[in-house]
Amino acid sequence: MTEETQSNQAQSQQKKSQATGKASRSNRTQRVPVSGNRELLTVIGKDPYFHYRWVLDVDDAGERIQRFKMAGYEFVNTHEIEGHGTRQVDRPNEEGSIVKKPTGTTPHGVPQYLYLMKIPYDLFEEDQQAKMQEIEERERDMMRAMDPNFDDGRYGGVSISKGS
Repeated sequence: MTEETQSNQAQSQQKKSQATGKASRSNRTQRVPVSGNRELLTVIGKDPYFHYRWVLDVDDAGERIQRFKMAGYEFVNTHEIEGHGTRQVDRPNEEGSIVKKPTGTTPHGVPQYLYLMKIPYDLFEEDQQAKMQEIEERERDMMRAMDPNFDDGRYGGVSISKGS
């Protein structure tokens, strides 16, 4: 196909778009059908050196958020990411504010939010390894052979199979 033919086709498509009020497929933003699934918690533009997590503060005192902060998590600000979830007309976030999403209210009528928090990947991996060691230790306790000379009240057997 020659450049002139391609140019003529592009102009023709542009005229059709203008006449019908429709943008060409290549120029449109990605549309989401009304009845389709929406990715409400998707985070776009994450820093690959951090692990991200939505945290629900389940109590009025902020204790859960405080636990995460003590563990090394920090709030994500709107300028740090490209976007999150699907666009919402009625809930804009100010530039530089903490990324949060409303989730409803507490039984006392206080609004609840999910807050986007992040932690450096090396700290996240440390936490995951510690969690795995604790699980393995518990499994070893369940599987250890019972001492016939010591009656610790256990009887029967335990079988644990792990996926591949």
